[in-house]
Amino acid sequence: MDDSLNAQSPQDGEAKPNTFLDGEKLTKMFKAYGSAKEEEISLARRCWDFYHGYQWSSEEQEILRKRQQPDTYYNQIRLKVNAFVGLQENMRRDPKAFARTPKPNSQKLAEGATKILRFITDNNNFANIEARVTLRGIVGGYDGIEFDIEPDGDQSEIVISPISKNTFFYDPRSEEQDFSDAKSMGTAKWVDIEDVKALFPHKTDFIDEIVSAAETNDYSSFEKEQDKKDTWVEFGKKRMWIVEHWYLNKGQWHCAHHCGIYVINEQISPFVDDKGKTMHRYELWTPLMDEAGMRYGAVKDMIPIQSAINKRHSSALHNMSKKTIVYEEGSVEDIQEARRQLHKADGVVEVNPGGMRFEIISNDSEASGQLSLLQHDLAQMNEMGPNNALTGRGTESQSGIAIQEQKHSGVTEQSPQLQELRNWKIRGYRKMWNLARQFWTTERYIRVAEDGGTAQFLGLNQIGIDEQTGKFAVQNKVEDMDVEIILDEGPDTVTVQQEDFRTLLEVAPFLKQNGQPLPPEVIFEATPLSSKDKIMQKLQESEAKTQQMQQHQMQQEQRKQSLLEQEFQLKLAEIQAGIQETVSKTGLNNAKALKEAQAADVLDEQDRVDLIPLDPYQGRDQGIVYPDQIPQEFVQ
Repeated sequence: MDDSLNAQSPQDGEAKPNTFLDGEKLTKMFKAYGSAKEEEISLARRCWDFYHGYQWSSEEQEILRKRQQPDTYYNQIRLKVNAFVGLQENMRRDPKAFARTPKPNSQKLAEGATKILRFITDNNNFANIEARVTLRGIVGGYDGIEFDIEPDGDQSEIVISPISKNTFFYDPRSEEQDFSDAKSMGTAKWVDIEDVKALFPHKTDFIDEIVSAAETNDYSSFEKEQDKKDTWVEFGKKRMWIVEHWYLNKGQWHCAHHCGIYVINEQISPFVDDKGKTMHRYELWTPLMDEAGMRYGAVKDMIPIQSAINKRHSSALHNMSKKTIVYEEGSVEDIQEARRQLHKADGVVEVNPGGMRFEIISNDSEASGQLSLLQHDLAQMNEMGPNNALTGRGTESQSGIAIQEQKHSGVTEQSPQLQELRNWKIRGYRKMWNLARQFWTTERYIRVAEDGGTAQFLGLNQIGIDEQTGKFAVQNKVEDMDVEIILDEGPDTVTVQQEDFRTLLEVAPFLKQNGQPLPPEVIFEATPLSSKDKIMQKLQESEAKTQQMQQHQMQQEQRKQSLLEQEFQLKLAEIQAGIQETVSKTGLNNAKALKEAQAADVLDEQDRVDLIPLDPYQGRDQGIVYPDQIPQEFVQ
């Protein structure tokens, strides 16, 4: 029951469509389920009793009590059911959307739709809901979920819940496992009167009238409700039996809340599918179904074997602890005392002399026969449900290929139920998508957790620039997304990968000895790790970073070497320039010195000339004067 269903209901005084059914018709439809499905309801309750360990009836327990026989049981049913739930958890896959039409941006829209579906499932903890629905379907014969729309400010949130256990009813004429041919369904439960008034505040006076009519007019029961109170209104507990009734009439789904023949609220379904047709709020599945339309789960076939296991085990214990006495009167003083002594581990029975018959007959042979049949029944139970390979037991010494073959065999045996469960999930995802397209019309952001824990944000119904036209347009408009929804549930190849990886590790030492070691990327590529792609990516990034650092270091070394060479050349050039300057200066100095020396020589010559008299002999001899003829005092 949801507040959103009250938003579009016709108010008092408004014209109502002629497609609504009256309270008497609705009550008759509701009662038809209890009378037609009495056997199915009884079977479901018995299956739940066995699952919870209530495996002996009160009559059987009374008989055992008189026999002093234990009412023991081995609850193999619960183990098998839990194994099936674990199997579906191991095979769980996230929904994925694919484009239905080849639009230019169809792939981008499909990715956005995938993120929307995963946001809805994460927001509702759908994995936990799926496990509960699987368990209830396998035991009770059918189960499902219901959808609500809760307003959150200017936005609407899609809420998913399991249907209330033991409150759901449906069209007893339905013969399809997915309930696609059912024309009515809903839930019926006790609701506090004040809560009913809070749910339908515009009907407060009418609700008071219903309570008054039931209290004063000896109309305490409109009709009996199956296995509930005889009244539709309980005054002591101040509650009402409210039926939320969804029915198909004249091509449209309607929703009515009624208490017996009194309709409190009614409206045409506010939910529509991708074709614009109204739909109800439920999505259901049935594991198995017989030709008469009875829905049941895997527990139905386990009950006879479980009962045999319990009875044989109890009987074997009883026979091993009991002994039969054949005696003649007078052989013992007190036969009851003799019985008590025989039941003791160290009991002593005194027999009177005289040779009278006193014989103890053991029941070991009968106990042995019961134990042998018990082992056979346990083996039969092990053949039902998921096999040992699927549950991970008894396969420690087997090869990966053998385990994989056993898994395929086990999955094949469970194929009808697994296929129905898979179809139910796809229908549920499609209904989530239809509701998102219908109610997510405002701008919003959603957060989606990707593999590895990283978060991504996606903006929906946002105004932005169209890359193709360059104009303002609504981007990621949920209403315009047209996608198909599938589940990728391929075969489990983990075990085969483990076997291949083990073989690769075995041959790795031989390759290393021959000088051909396995590269790390080859090893990680062969591993069955689910995150090996990310590991490979990080290794490649690390290797690229290492190469980049090495290249940078090499460039630094080259740059340093170049600088050193430049510095050396500069030093060499400076030294050469200094040498040249020195040589030049030396040459200049030498030239200068030579010149100065030459100049000095000239001066010396001049000085000598000046010191030599022109007429050393003062005219005494007018002839030529030779150097050897110069007097000694004139030579310095």
